[in-house]
Amino acid sequence: MVGSIVLFFCETAELYSKRRSVLSALATESTMTLRLRPAAAKATLALFSLNFIGFSGADAGTTYWNATLYRDVSQNNVLQEVSGVLCQDVDASNHDKTSSINTHDTCVIVYAEPGCKGNHKKIQPGTPHHDDFEQLGFNDVLSSVGPC
Repeated sequence: MVGSIVLFFCETAELYSKRRSVLSALATESTMTLRLRPAAAKATLALFSLNFIGFSGADAGTTYWNATLYRDVSQNNVLQEVSGVLCQDVDASNHDKTSSINTHDTCVIVYAEPGCKGNHKKIQPGTPHHDDFEQLGFNDVLSSVGPC
């Protein structure tokens, strides 16, 4: 079970919450883990500690974001769901096809180039034209999405 901690990925806010609960529980049970598998547990706990410390930084300033990308204006024809705490490229087959977005009350920055590079627009709750990127001057150019 300890070794699987390193393989967790945060895809939704619910998974993030569950992951934090598991990590917290394991942190309090680390002595038991060390007794069970001393050599492997030390290496695993080192990775666990790095993972836990690195992820706890998300609480201190990195915001979880979530967005649905649509092929058409008015949020029609779903292309892809993207979410996380870091920049994400959209699937290569969906580059340059987004015409509207739903940010689910989160703030995102959409980019024209993969790796969150190039021309970009900040989309946050209240930003006009979520439903029509042509009016934002960003129709069919999105290739990556990241946090504000």
